[in-house]
Amino acid sequence: MNETIEYWNNVEREVFACPNPCLFRFMGDVGIKIKGKNVLELGFGMGSDLIEMQKRGANAYGIDIDERKVDDVNKLKGDNEFPIVLHGNVANDIEKFNESFDFVFSQDTLYYLEEKELLQ
Repeated sequence: MNETIEYWNNVEREVFACPNPCLFRFMGDVGIKIKGKNVLELGFGMGSDLIEMQKRGANAYGIDIDERKVDDVNKLKGDNEFPIVLHGNVANDIEKFNESFDFVFSQDTLYYLEEKELLQ
């Protein structure tokens, strides 16, 4: 069975939304190693991709404009050190992170930004 299909068949969907196939390809099929790397997700939404990256050994960070989503992910993570999530706009608040990143992951987020922010 295809590794991707086998993986999705075993995801516990009642706990998290399914991490998206683009992320899975980024980490699996494409062969990018994220274990021990600082990975930033711009616009993490439900947080499922952040949790998946953390499970795979990444130091997962995220920023989202929706305060409710930040609160939800902070509740889900419990006592785990990662993921580290902040409320903010990626165009204006990225300096809140005192880290450099090996990878930045984002999907379906650009349309939330104003034109002047896109030009930054």
